[in-house]
Amino acid sequence: MKNKSEKLIKHKLLSLLIFYAALVSGSAHANVIYSTGFESPAFSVGDIEGQQGWQVYGDETGEAVIQNAESSSGTQALELDMAGTLEDDYFETYLPVGIELDGGIFTLTADFMRVGTVPDYAGISLWGDTGFLGQILALNDNALGSSSGVQLGNNDTNGEVLTFTESVWHTFSLELDFDAMLLSGWVDGNSLGQLAINPSAGAPTVIEDIVLFSFSSDEDQSVFFDNITATYSESDSQISVPEPQTFAIVMLGMICLLSRQRQQV
Repeated sequence: MKNKSEKLIKHKLLSLLIFYAALVSGSAHANVIYSTGFESPAFSVGDIEGQQGWQVYGDETGEAVIQNAESSSGTQALELDMAGTLEDDYFETYLPVGIELDGGIFTLTADFMRVGTVPDYAGISLWGDTGFLGQILALNDNALGSSSGVQLGNNDTNGEVLTFTESVWHTFSLELDFDAMLLSGWVDGNSLGQLAINPSAGAPTVIEDIVLFSFSSDEDQSVFFDNITATYSESDSQISVPEPQTFAIVMLGMICLLSRQRQQV
């Protein structure tokens, strides 16, 4: 009986340890909200409007198309073609996602390339039910009074500019921490710094749209996007994980019980 009791208690101790480790590691788990490489058969070559929920907004002469001449991976990618647009015009394609927030971290990543005459700016952004939240901008030396490169932006402030190479694929990553209300960004793994999530917007309760955009004062340029991924991890405060003190008391009780079983032999 002694050996059976000891084995049972040891088994329970091990189970508790595994259970607690799983809870702690699970608190940082990010759920994939959306992911696409714009590949067939989900997407077909041609206008993206209406494909898999994507919409377009801006100058009607601009084009947002799935094409197979340029891609970061696979065979297809999205192109925002500004050829034929009016001077100083804005064009975007966006995906309504409608993700309800309760703190936590929302991350958007995208592969990005622009070719031709450099636009004033282009990039990725996120919008919530309170409005614009934050973006990563690829801009030239005529845009926003800044030097050529990539920077983080929150509408009120723009971050430090990093060098940007044209006609080469880059990876943008935009992170919004809704517990700290902070915006962070990276290009090819290099930090773009940190800003407050758009102070003018206030705290959103819903992420409404993923936006891919371009603005140009010149007609001859194109911007390409590929491998779009959005993830959301809930706030740690929303996940019930036993406090270390509580867990330690339970473990101590189990150890005392094991010791008592041995003394009764």
